[in-house]
Amino acid sequence: MKQDQHPFHPRLLIVANAGSGKTHRLVTRCIQLLDRGHPPEEILALTFTRKAAAEFLQKLFERLGDAVEKKEMRDRLREELGRDELTADECLAWMRQLLAVLPKLAMGTLDQFFARIVRSFPFELGIAREFELLDEAAQEENLIRTLDALFRESANDDGGLGELVEMLRQSSRNRSDSSALRELKEGVIRLHEQIAGASKDAPWGDAETIWPNGSPLLP
Repeated sequence: MKQDQHPFHPRLLIVANAGSGKTHRLVTRCIQLLDRGHPPEEILALTFTRKAAAEFLQKLFERLGDAVEKKEMRDRLREELGRDELTADECLAWMRQLLAVLPKLAMGTLDQFFARIVRSFPFELGIAREFELLDEAAQEENLIRTLDALFRESANDDGGLGELVEMLRQSSRNRSDSSALRELKEGVIRLHEQIAGASKDAPWGDAETIWPNGSPLLP
């Protein structure tokens, strides 16, 4: 199949089950875009987890490296690209393109991509510029610190500690699979989601809320 025998759309959404070959398809798609002259820093490839994103970049370089060194791998890639010919020098040139702009590549997780947007427009979004994305370990550590602070504060207040104990007793009643610690952790998580979530009355990014008297930055 030649390139001009089938229409090519630069934007593509891939939805498939685990183990169905999404990574291979994404890598091929990225190389197709490079083959058609799209700058690598303008290619957006997003997935959900850091592990999947790292695997994607690794497979991309491995695929091009194999195509440079092994003719059979280059022929397989040539067929997937729909080309009549593909040289090792072309594959090597694509690798160099990627390496030259590696810090600028938008090939990672959805969280990382949106964090870059937020850092680029903090005033427009009405939030602080300095923030970080927490991984699961950091989230668990913060939760433990929160619980520790909660117990320390309650220990100095007999009434507050009693209310906390009663709340745990009521929530755990008639639930054989429940525990006080689990209930407490789940409660903290629910409260955090309520606090961290966008307010329905004043959503993030609402221009009238951020600039009630108007903004010189917006038309």
